[in-house]
Amino acid sequence: MVVPRYFHLVSAWIALLVFLLSCTDIHAQPRSFPENADSTLKVFFGNLHAHTSYTDGKKKPADAFGYARDSAGLDFMAVTDHQIWLTSIEYEDIRRQADAFTQPGKFVGIAGQEWTSGLAHCNVFDADHVFTAPTASLDSLYAELEQGGYTANLNHPRAGTLRNYAFSTVGDKGINGVEVRNDIEQAMYIEMLRKGWHVGTDGSQDNHRPNWGDGPCWTALLAKELTREAVLDAMRNHRTYSTYDRNMELRFKAEGHWMGDSFAHEGTVSFSIEIMDPDSGDVTCQIVLYQNGLPVQWTSPGNATSRWTPVITPPPGENFYFVTAEQRDGDRIWSSPIWIRSTTVLPATPVLASPPDRAVLSELTPRLSWYPSERVETYTLQYSTKPGFPLSTTTVTLDGITDTLFVVPGALADSAWYYWRVRSVNADGESAYSGTRAFFTDETALFSSASERRLTVQKSEDIRPAIFESSKHGLWLA
Repeated sequence: MVVPRYFHLVSAWIALLVFLLSCTDIHAQPRSFPENADSTLKVFFGNLHAHTSYTDGKKKPADAFGYARDSAGLDFMAVTDHQIWLTSIEYEDIRRQADAFTQPGKFVGIAGQEWTSGLAHCNVFDADHVFTAPTASLDSLYAELEQGGYTANLNHPRAGTLRNYAFSTVGDKGINGVEVRNDIEQAMYIEMLRKGWHVGTDGSQDNHRPNWGDGPCWTALLAKELTREAVLDAMRNHRTYSTYDRNMELRFKAEGHWMGDSFAHEGTVSFSIEIMDPDSGDVTCQIVLYQNGLPVQWTSPGNATSRWTPVITPPPGENFYFVTAEQRDGDRIWSSPIWIRSTTVLPATPVLASPPDRAVLSELTPRLSWYPSERVETYTLQYSTKPGFPLSTTTVTLDGITDTLFVVPGALADSAWYYWRVRSVNADGESAYSGTRAFFTDETALFSSASERRLTVQKSEDIRPAIFESSKHGLWLA
C-alpha cells in the first residue's frame, strides 16, 4: 500500500509535539536515587510565603495560584498576605482560590496569612479565619495556634525575634518551621534549636512582585503524595528543606529515622545523606553534618548524585543534627533537623594528676598518674617530644593500661621536653581524651617542682655552676 507523503509529515509533527510537551512538563517528578536509597517519600518543591494586592503585593490570589501552577510549575504554594491588613472577605477569597486551583497529584494551593508584629512575622497556614491574636502578644499567638491545631512558620528571623527566641512549650506546638536562606538566618535557626524549639527549614520566596515561584529559593518537602493534607503533614513533621536549586533532592536519615524525627538511642549513630540532581553539571562540592549547631563531619563528593553514611557517637543527653550542602555554582541547601536523645554513658574524661604541668624531672623513667573512674575499662597513654603527638618515632602510644599510675618503660632522653595525655576507653570502645601536660627531663636537676627548674645541663658542675629559674628568686646559681 502506498502511504501518502502528507501522512509522514503529519506523523512527524505529532512526534515533535509529543516531544515538546514532554520537555515542558516542569512539575517535579519522582526521580531515581542512588542504589539503596529509600524512596517511600517523594520530593516536591514550592513556595510558602507570597503576597498579592490584598496587602503589599501585586494582582489577585487567583493570579498568584495560576502563575505558580501553570507558569512557574510549582507543586504547592501558599498565599500569605499580611493579617493586619487582610479583611475577612479577602481571606475567604484566598481560601476559595486555593481550593479552585488545587489538583491532587499536580498542584496544591494553600490559604495563609502573615501574622505581622514587631515581635515576629509568622505565616499561618490553612486557618479558617483571619487571626485575631494581638500583635503585641506572642502568648496570644501561641495560644491561637494551639487551639486551632494550625501550622506556622517564622519568617526572616533576626536578633530579637520571638523575644530572642525564648522557648515556649505552647509556641513549640504551633511554630513548625523557620526561613533559612543565608548565613544570618542559619545562625538564628541554630539559636532556636539550641533553646529547645522544634522547627524545620523553609526556603520560601517572600515575593511582592507577580513572579510567584520563579525563585531564587524554594521550600522542598518530602511526602507520600501531593495533596494538601500530605503537604501540611510534612510541614508539621519537619520533613522540609530550604534550597537554592529547584531540582536538587535530599534525603536525610539516622538509624532509619527520617529528617524531622525525634528518637532515643544508645551508642553510635549511622546517618544516611542522599543527594541527587538530574543536572550533571550541578556538582555537589561539600556536604556538612552539624551536631548541636557545630560542624562535626563533612565530605566533598564532587558529583551531582551521592550517598554519604557518616557514623558518630552523640554525647549523652539531647542533641540535634542537620545537613547543609553546597554546589559548585554556589547553590545551597539546609535540611531540617533530626533530634536524638543519647543514652550512651561515655567514659569520664581522664584528669591528669602528676607530674604537674611544666615540671622539671630528674628521673628519666618518671611516674605518670591520673585519677580513676568507674566508667573506664582501660586507658591509653601517649607521650611525645612533639605537642601534636604525630604518628612517628617521636610519639609512644601504650594501650590497654588498667592502672592509673604508670612508670615510663626505658629511659627518656635527657634535657628534653615531653608532652603527655591519657585516653579513657569504656566497655563499648568509646573514648575521651584528657588535656595535655608537659614536663622537662633533667637527670641532674636538684628540684622537680613547677616553681623551679634548671636552665643548664652540665655533667661536671665543679667546672661550671648550674643556673636555675625560680618563681620566688628569679635566676640563681648552684
